[in-house]
Amino acid sequence: MQRLFYIGAMAGTGLAGVSGLVLVALAMGAWLALLFPWLGLVAVAGHGFAGVRSRKALVAGNKATAVVAVVVQILLLVAAYGLMTVKPF
Repeated sequence: MQRLFYIGAMAGTGLAGVSGLVLVALAMGAWLALLFPWLGLVAVAGHGFAGVRSRKALVAGNKATAVVAVVVQILLLVAAYGLMTVKPF
């Protein structure tokens, strides 16, 4: 069951990526307006990867790697929040 959910999540991520590329190709002039969903997707994916890395490091007893991964999680979320609040483009 877990494997099916993983395959579904990866398929959904792939479809989101392909549909984003199609949208960018169709809206050549206004592609910067489509940047915010991509920033959100990168922040969510990076946050998830860093969380998995942190959890695995804690299980292995590597506290330093876990702390670095948590700091990366926090920095990704703060950077995404800052960019989406300031809206520099």
